[in-house]
Amino acid sequence: MKTGTIGLLAGFAIAIVLLRFGFWGMLLTALLAIAGYMTERWLWPARKELMAWLRSGKRQLQKDR
Repeated sequence: MKTGTIGLLAGFAIAIVLLRFGFWGMLLTALLAIAGYMTERWLWPARKELMAWLRSGKRQLQKDR
């Protein structure tokens, strides 16, 4: 599948339950689909750098003590 398509589908699948809430459920579905797309498109490919950045912060906090 194309990059972002799986995230888009995952966002729809998670939010589809909320459709029973009417307009706000549909709005939430769209927002979660966009969040899923963005997560797959930008965060997932950079996960190694992101995890390294998070771990370096932990080392920095331990160094200050």
